[in-house]
Amino acid sequence: MELLHANGAAFCNIDQPIIGRSLVPSAQATSPVGYIRLHGRRYDTWFTDDAAIPAHERYNYLYTAEELAPWVTRVRKVTERAARRS
Repeated sequence: MELLHANGAAFCNIDQPIIGRSLVPSAQATSPVGYIRLHGRRYDTWFTDDAAIPAHERYNYLYTAEELAPWVTRVRKVTERAARRS
């Protein structure tokens, strides 16, 4: 994190299927830019080798209100932390 901060690079906080050593959701900010990506949670297509499934299907996911609720707090934290990095 300090390397990103020292070079002014934003850390990307992501939501994705938690598989193996995947990054868990976080609320980090290493620059004045708060960066968050919600990739979806399509476990069935995330790491498939099936050529019949188009790559964009990995992200074809509709979050529920319950799944998004924790992100409200994370977005606020990222916003506050990014503001302190300016």
